[in-house]
Amino acid sequence: MKPVDHRVIPRTIFTDPEIAVVGMPEREAIAAGHRCWCNTLPMSLVPRAGAIRDTRGIVKMAIDVDTDEVLGVAMIGQNAGEVIHEQRWL
Repeated sequence: MKPVDHRVIPRTIFTDPEIAVVGMPEREAIAAGHRCWCNTLPMSLVPRAGAIRDTRGIVKMAIDVDTDEVLGVAMIGQNAGEVIHEQRWL
């Protein structure tokens, strides 16, 4: 049996707007020894947000500077729970 990598299981809090996360937040990534490039971007850069015409919200990504690996993503916005699991972030 293959072990489960719990880092890549997305989680959603069904509030209005939804909050969705996958992977490690910035502080955990830094605590784990990663040199992070972390940035917050507007939800308007997510194609699905444009398609449903609700671009309110933000996306925060934590990326390892040395490997370019996406360590974690957090989203706040309409249908964030659907968007976070549709992407191949990690």
